Amino acid sequence: MLRTIALLVAALLWLFLAAVMSHQLAPLMLTSGRPELVLLAFLLPPAWLILGLAAYIKIADYGWRERWEAPLPPDAFDQPAPAVRCWS
Repeated sequence: MLRTIALLVAALLWLFLAAVMSHQLAPLMLTSGRPELVLLAFLLPPAWLILGLAAYIKIADYGWRERWEAPLPPDAFDQPAPAVRCWS
């Protein structure tokens, strides 16, 4: 429960910072005469969103094991193979 609340707070903070960054950098991008600032103001918000999404996916997948990665039970090889029905 605490982890869920922490993730929710982090997601809301991330979204708030993305909105503030976009709002504050838009005037700079439109009015600055320096091309490097225009490029930085144009690329920073999308990079923030993409990296944030990648971090969220990484956090969500942490500790997740695929079915084929799960350890086999000790008696897995003692059981008969499941019957396979072939329809023809």
